[in-house]
Amino acid sequence: MIKKAEREETKNVNKTTRLTLITALVVLVIAVMAGSASAISYVTVTSPNGGENTSGTTNLIWDSDGTAGDSGSFALAYSADNGTLWKNIIVGLSCDMRSYSWDTTTETPAGSPAPNDGTNYAFRVAYSANGSIIDRSDDIFTIDNTAPTLDVLDSPIEGVNLSASLVWINGSYNDTGSGVDACRCLIVRVRRVAATITR
Repeated sequence: MIKKAEREETKNVNKTTRLTLITALVVLVIAVMAGSASAISYVTVTSPNGGENTSGTTNLIWDSDGTAGDSGSFALAYSADNGTLWKNIIVGLSCDMRSYSWDTTTETPAGSPAPNDGTNYAFRVAYSANGSIIDRSDDIFTIDNTAPTLDVLDSPIEGVNLSASLVWINGSYNDTGSGVDACRCLIVRVRRVAATITR
């Protein structure tokens, strides 16, 4: 009976040892997984960060301590109403990236439509593995992809002598949304020179 009890006790010890080893292995795996998780602690939008007038392809720039080996990725988004509604520009960017060229005239890779002209835009960078690591532009910026128009309403007619010291040219221009507040008109005086060609 004593030997049988000793054997049972030995079995129990072995079971306990195996359970302890399994538990330690699980803890080790969890620790390794935690160690391989992102060490990213911040992301900061650099440009556009407020006050810019942009058009065409715009260089989006941000700063972070992320590296290529970090888990997760960056997602870029824009807002046309200063942050009320966000639309993705692109997702899945590697954590070592710090800039992205955004063509504001075409649909984005993430399927959002090209932005309309406007003065209330914001840019955001978010880290997919940690929702608290996110940043947006400090202030709004302008996107304007519409070329200005200039209509001349009244100008000197052909053949009129422009020797007078003051010549009036009336016109109007329109560049809604761009913040343009001045229009300059350039008058070029050309002198006709008579020439004789001899052979």
